[in-house]
Amino acid sequence: MINNFPFTTYLQISAQSNKSYLDQIRDSADLGLTGISAFLDDFEDQFYLQATSRPFLKIKQRFFKKNSSNTLLKDVLHKYPSINIVLNIDKAEHFKTIDSEYDPSQLSRIIFCSDNFEILKNIPEFRSVHIMRASNFKSLEKHAQEINKYEINAVCLPHTDISKGTTTLFQKFDIEVYGRSATSLRELAVQAQAGVNSLWSTNPEYLSAIKAEYSG
Repeated sequence: MINNFPFTTYLQISAQSNKSYLDQIRDSADLGLTGISAFLDDFEDQFYLQATSRPFLKIKQRFFKKNSSNTLLKDVLHKYPSINIVLNIDKAEHFKTIDSEYDPSQLSRIIFCSDNFEILKNIPEFRSVHIMRASNFKSLEKHAQEINKYEINAVCLPHTDISKGTTTLFQKFDIEVYGRSATSLRELAVQAQAGVNSLWSTNPEYLSAIKAEYSG
């Protein structure tokens, strides 16, 4: 694993934070987190990083002006070479555009995630993560088999869905398990003890603290 820790740590960019998106990204780099998770938005032929909890369309322009004017994907990749970026996407054509416009060193730091399984099925050349809830599937084992079939690398579950049994099931098929949206150190610790491969939260200090606890 990156940095020899038992799990990676990703800051989920938040619209509810009192800090700008860029300041949140800077915090993740300064604290030595593995990277950030953000929604990929296209605006005037440019790719921007948005909060994973997206604003309604009618106030989208205001959010761009307030938070996103300096979060061009290419600029963040250049300015913060130590962090990886998980891009939450909802348009299949984004893959081809990014593949053609970014160099291999940048592409190696990008992971694509989506709750749209059909999009992820067609990009085996990229690292990919299925955003999901366990309750949406009658058989997690059958879904794990399908994920493995299409060479999707990981699943990302809300922290409430994380258990040792769920983690073990997916890892049996060589699928990593990521836990998202933890809001307390206790929730992060429960996921770490369950053996997840990656911890995601909107609180960078909590991620840094849990990383420090397990680094020894």
